[in-house]
Amino acid sequence: MLERLSPQDLVALGFLALAIAFILVLFPCYLGFVTLTGCGPRRVQSICSYLLRKAKKRSTFSFDKIADCLYLGSLPRSLRDLEGLKKAGVGAMVTLNEPWEMELSNLYVKECGLKHLHLPTPDFFAPQQQQIQEAVQFITEHANRGVGVYVHCNGGRGRSAVCVICFLASYQGLEPEKAFDLVRSKRKIASMKGGLGLHKQWRAVKRFCRRLQRPPKRVEAFVEPPDSPDSPSSPSDPLPEPEKRDVQLEVCKEPGKDSPMACDTGSVLPQREVESPHMPLHAEERAAAFEEVKSSDDSSDEEPPLLE
Repeated sequence: MLERLSPQDLVALGFLALAIAFILVLFPCYLGFVTLTGCGPRRVQSICSYLLRKAKKRSTFSFDKIADCLYLGSLPRSLRDLEGLKKAGVGAMVTLNEPWEMELSNLYVKECGLKHLHLPTPDFFAPQQQQIQEAVQFITEHANRGVGVYVHCNGGRGRSAVCVICFLASYQGLEPEKAFDLVRSKRKIASMKGGLGLHKQWRAVKRFCRRLQRPPKRVEAFVEPPDSPDSPSSPSDPLPEPEKRDVQLEVCKEPGKDSPMACDTGSVLPQREVESPHMPLHAEERAAAFEEVKSSDDSSDEEPPLLE
């Protein structure tokens, strides 16, 4: 049968076989790699989370008090669960579920009078560093006012535990290991410290704590040193007085009938002092000088009277 196919058909069948092999073999291997390491696009992580949740048992609602104004638990599934949180002293909530996981919309949470922060994160993965920072800041602001904050994901063991551990490390100055042990003593959470510290959620905790311990960058302002005696004068120093120079002005005679136009270099204006060598004479002064030279030339050109 293959002998009857043209070379183009054989190439098309080869590409089809490669595509099927990729879908059946390589793509599942890629999803497994992303699930184990947490390295991959957010959309691929959501696909892995959705597939794994199909085989996971539905969790029941429960929560525990970790510290003053701090609660950790699972996903609220009814208005009665929200009312129970309010009676326990909760006034704000941090949600790390993706929209497809939630059974109560954010509108119901706000109608119950709870301040709400929604940070969608795929299940079995760690929140991004920016999301952890937002969660820690949100919890800190409300805890400083004495408002209880409830942090939850689906089961209250992984994603939400990461944010609570990071908050304790930031707010109380605990080491990540001690913060983990404190949360573990209050509620059963994921064993993220295992696997030689390579667990994706524990790596997110350690990275956040390293940023806390990093000293802030120092910005040194440039200060101009004081003027030394040898340094050039500053703009505030007075300008030197302009040098006075004597200027001579050459004036051209008015051309006569019998003589071509020429400049009389011998007729010189009286010397005068000017403030700058580039300062021109005023128009009135120039006209008066010209008239003076002209009158002197006319008197010299007159014929002497004849003697009788």
